[in-house]
Amino acid sequence: MAQFARPDSDVTLTNFDSPFWSRVDEVSPDDGTTEQRSSFDVAAGALYELTLSSVTDPVSSTGHILRVRHFSSPTLVTGQVLIELRQGASTVIASATFDAPASYNTFTLNLSGPETDAITDYGDLRVRGTTQQATNHRLITTWIELEVPDAGTPVDEIMAARQRGQLDPMQPTRKVVSYFIMNPASRIYVPA
Repeated sequence: MAQFARPDSDVTLTNFDSPFWSRVDEVSPDDGTTEQRSSFDVAAGALYELTLSSVTDPVSSTGHILRVRHFSSPTLVTGQVLIELRQGASTVIASATFDAPASYNTFTLNLSGPETDAITDYGDLRVRGTTQQATNHRLITTWIELEVPDAGTPVDEIMAARQRGQLDPMQPTRKVVSYFIMNPASRIYVPA
């Protein structure tokens, strides 16, 4: 299973109309039904920054996928957009520049282990998109979501990693922080 963080408020909009977030927060993309368009004569610098709904820290460094669905108009112009996953106002967790083709396309940004480990507050994540193309075009965005793994039981994940030989029981991990979770099967406390 997975958790999904979707846009839940506008932070900054430059050359986009408000509200932006409510037009791109659906469970599945609905393309032209709800979409958000930048102003047409913006060559570069149209910007949106949206907060994402909170998800529980999955205590995992894998399975984090940011998806953004958009296209560029007019059809003869391929625009570009810089997509960033941010924590708070300034910390960039991950970013990539994508072409915005002449028809809807979903772009995915698969976060690396170090990028996911840099997330310390899953309640303060944002998505920021900035047009990059020097020719006049309009960016049309219809859907944004961040997928993260379910919040598993940290004890189960640590024990499974140890059994696979992926974790030295004598070495601390990112999960060994400040609390202990009881493992009911063994009735011992295991660092999480």
